[in-house]
Amino acid sequence: GVFLSTNNGTTWTNVTNSISDTCKSPTCWVDALSVIGNTLFAGTVGRGVFVSTDEGTTWAASNVGLTTLYVQTITTNGTDIFVGTWGNNCGVYRSTNRGATWIDISAGLTDSHVQALVAVDSNVFVGTENGGVYLSTNHGANWTQANEGLTDFSIWSLIVTGSHLFAGSDRSGVWRRSLSEMITDIDDGQTEMPNRFSLHQNYPNPFNPTTSIRFDIPSRSFVSLRVFDVLGREASVLVSKELTAGIYSQQWNATGFANGVYFYRLQAGTFSETKKLVLIK
Repeated sequence: GVFLSTNNGTTWTNVTNSISDTCKSPTCWVDALSVIGNTLFAGTVGRGVFVSTDEGTTWAASNVGLTTLYVQTITTNGTDIFVGTWGNNCGVYRSTNRGATWIDISAGLTDSHVQALVAVDSNVFVGTENGGVYLSTNHGANWTQANEGLTDFSIWSLIVTGSHLFAGSDRSGVWRRSLSEMITDIDDGQTEMPNRFSLHQNYPNPFNPTTSIRFDIPSRSFVSLRVFDVLGREASVLVSKELTAGIYSQQWNATGFANGVYFYRLQAGTFSETKKLVLIK
C-alpha cells in the first residue's frame, strides 16, 4: 500500500485507505507514486490510478481514458502527468488536467509494455520490456528509439541527473548516456555563464506547431516559464522547477491549440519578463 512519514522516515503510517487491489493481493499492490504540488498520484496493479489531495486521507480513482488498469510507472513534469502500463492495450498515457482524463500517446512505440518513465522539459524517455529506450521530444507526440550502445533492451528504471540519462536493465546492470547525444533542447549552461536574467524572442516566430524559447539564468533560481492566451488564461507550463545558472532553450509544441497570438512569461526570483509569439496553421 501507501505509507506516509512526517518525520523523515523514523515512523510510518499506512494511508492506503480506500485504495484496494484484489487483482494481485487481498490488500493493495501499488507500483508507482508521483506528486504535483499537494496532489499525490498512486499507480496500482489492476485498479489504475488513484489521486489524493489530502496526504492520503482519502483517495479517488482517476482512470478516464485508460484502456488498461495495470499501471507500472508514473512521472510528472510541470502540470503534465505520464503513466506507463502493462497488459492488453498497454502503453503511455498523458494527462494535462491532474489525472481527470488520460490520452493515449503510444503511437510509434513498437514495444508498448512500459516499465519506466522520466520526463525533462518537453522530452519524455520510456523504458520498455524488450524494446529498450524510446524518446519523445514533444511530450509524446512522436517517438524514436534511443538504444545506441545498449545490449540489454529490457529496461526497468530510468532517471535523469546532471547531463545524463541512467537506465537500469534486467540482466546487465546500469547504463549511462549523455542527454546531448539524444536531444538538443536541454542546455545545462556549463560552457557559458550569463551575467543577467534574460528572456529571448522565440524562434521561429510565427511558427507551426513548434517553437523554441531561450532564456538565461545567472544564478540558481526557481524558474517558471508559462504560455498564456490573449485573455490571460494559462495555456502551457513549460518549466516549473529550480535550475542552476546557465543558458536554456525550451520547446513549445502547440499542437491542438488555436491559431493566434500567445504570450510567454519567464519568472525567476524577482525577475519577470513577457514576450509575444504567434501561432499560424
